[in-house]
Order: sequence, then C-alpha cells, then structure tokens
Amino acid sequence: NKPISETFNYNVLGKIDTSMCFDMRLVDHCGFESAMGKKHCTIFLNISSKKAFTNQLNWTPYIGWAPNFTYTIYRKSAIQSAFIWIANTSSDITEYVDSNLCHMAYTYKIEAVLNGLHSMSNSATSTPLFTYPNEFSFISNVSVNEDNSIQIKWPISRSSAVNKYTLLKTNLDNSKMLSIDVSSNYFTDFDVKTDRINYIYHVVETDKCGNKSKPSLEGKNIVLSTNSADYKTNAKWNTYKNWKSGVKNYTLQIEKDGQFKPIYSTTNADSFMQHDQKFETIHGPYCYRIMAISGDAKDTSYSNISCVISPSTLFIPNAFSPNGDGINEKFGVKSLFIENNTPFTGRNFSLEIFNRWGEKLFETTDIDSAWDGTYEGKPVQMTVYFYRLKAMGIDNRSYSINGQITLIL
Repeated sequence: NKPISETFNYNVLGKIDTSMCFDMRLVDHCGFESAMGKKHCTIFLNISSKKAFTNQLNWTPYIGWAPNFTYTIYRKSAIQSAFIWIANTSSDITEYVDSNLCHMAYTYKIEAVLNGLHSMSNSATSTPLFTYPNEFSFISNVSVNEDNSIQIKWPISRSSAVNKYTLLKTNLDNSKMLSIDVSSNYFTDFDVKTDRINYIYHVVETDKCGNKSKPSLEGKNIVLSTNSADYKTNAKWNTYKNWKSGVKNYTLQIEKDGQFKPIYSTTNADSFMQHDQKFETIHGPYCYRIMAISGDAKDTSYSNISCVISPSTLFIPNAFSPNGDGINEKFGVKSLFIENNTPFTGRNFSLEIFNRWGEKLFETTDIDSAWDGTYEGKPVQMTVYFYRLKAMGIDNRSYSINGQITLIL
C-alpha cells in the first residue's frame, strides 16, 4: 500500500519539433490494468524574428496541471555561459517578445512551475533581425549664431537602435581633436572662437550594441574677415563645403536697425566682396555676416559677425533752398561713423540753428533730422543763419562746430 515513485526517461531520436504527451496505467503482478491516468504534455518552444532587434517566443501550454501555475523564461546569449531569468508569465499566456537585442544568437527555455513541480521546454535559438547604423552620415548644417556659438545639425539616424551620436570636432588652428557624446541630432558649441578659427565637425552613430558608423562627411563653419580702406569694406570668407547639393550662392548682409539685411549676392565660387560704406546710413560700426544657401535651398549657414570702423566724418552743406522743387529742400548733416541716440552722456549728436539776433529756430538730437526752413510753422526769410553742432565719432573723435548756412529760394 506504499505510494509508488518512479522516474522514466524517454529518449527521442533526432530533433524535437512538437509537444509530446504522456499518460500511464498501472499493471499488477496478475496482469490487471488500472484506468488511464491524466495526460501530461510537454512545452514546445518556437522562436521567430519578424521585427528588428526582437525575438518572438511562442510555446505550447503545459497540459496536466490546474491553471494556476506560472511560466519562467530563461535566456542565454552567444557571449554568456549560463541561462539567466528574464521574465515570468501566468499560465494563460504562452507568448513573449524579447526586445532591445543585438546581432547575435540567443537561446531560450521555458519552465512551468507549480508547488515544487517543474517542467522544462526544449531549448530554442534565434538571431534577431538587425539594422546596423548608417554606413556614414553627413552634417546637414554648421552655422554661427549671433551669440558667436556654432550650431551643428545632422539628420536623425535611419536606425532605431542608435542611442547616441558622437560629434568629432577638430580645431584647425591647433589641430586639437575633441569627442562629444550627444543624444539628439544637433549640438550647440560654445567653446569656439568664430571670428578667426575654422572648426571641422564629423558625426558618428553608435547603437545600443556598440556598433558604430563611419564618420560623416565634414561640416565646417564660415569665417568672415573684414577690413576698411577709403570708406570701402573688403569682406573675405572661406567657402562652405560638403553640402550634398553644393552651394547655391553667398549673400553679404549688413546690420541695420537691429536686423541683418542683404546688400550683395554672389555665386558659389566667390569668397570676396567689396562694399561702399557711403551708400549706408548707419550710425556706429558697420557689421557684416555671410549667408550661404545650399544648392537645394533646404539649408542655410551663417558666418561670424565681423565689424569695421572707418574714420568718422561729417558732411555739412552751406546752403539750401526750400522752394518746393525737390532739390536741397532741407538743411541736414550727413555723416559716417558718428554716434546717434546713444545712452552715454556726452556722446550724442546735437544741432541748433539761430537767426542773426540769436533766436533759436530749430534744434535736434537726431542726426537724421533736418531743418525745413520754417519757424513755428511759417517759412523764414531768405538770409544767412547760424548753427552750432556737437557730435562724437565711433573712433572717439569729438566735434564742436559753429558755422553758417544760407537759405536761398
């Protein structure tokens, strides 16, 4: 009447490719047989990969226990010597997606567990589909910001497994190289001297498995240098390189009223322009930058801002004729590199006009303002008037001029 405990090993020839079921009956020494016992079926595990970096696990359920047991999933990679636990599922779940995998073989086993009883599946191996990083990427844009930092941009990787970019920076002034790890597809470099140094940038993609792309085609900032001679600005810059579509054109811009406005455009082969300063009405330094447009007009790169100062000068007429013919209708001062409307005491422009008896007829602190030959809304007589002018040049030259102006009709 003692319980019978036996272990039976069933050897299978060849590969197991399905679940196997077993049941049993007892036979006594007289040959009498019991009824058939409860059937138990093994777990058969199958693995496929239909999506990059993932393995899909499917298995047949263990048959023979009440549905309150659990499955334990084990995995061993090609570089591991032992299986490790990765997940548990309830008895009603017979599938699992293992993700974030690398390009190597993974072997799995499923174990059913109930109150100290265990049933192990077959071992199954699969290498997941895998997408390597781009062979090489390219820098889509290297541009200098108005705060003299450099913005570098590149396309987002086509590989979803890429988890970081490495920006390779070379200082062409001293050949110093620096690697910068970046999680997004852009970077702002503040450690630069954009007024005189070119920097070359490459980007390398690295996936979560450590695979790297080749360095991208280079991107390089535009360095603009300017100098002034005879009230002409000479602007010279290095050409932009390695846009896939090339450079469409370069535009020389000048800062006016807080904004940069175009003054000249040139072909993609040119890297020099000259600008006549007398054509502008700018009070202060003349500040320039270069704007490069890619051949497909999708990308823009700006150079550093470069400013020039020429000797300050004033142009004061000695006569004007407010007679309505549209010629010399007002008396005003023309200037180059003269301060105007500054917040600094003693550096602002002022102009006063008097008649021969010392009566003040007009005054202004705006160098762009002019006298129209009236006083209190009425035209004054045709005669000689006197002015007193004070100004300060950008070059710190001080002006204090008293003179006369003739009003003619």
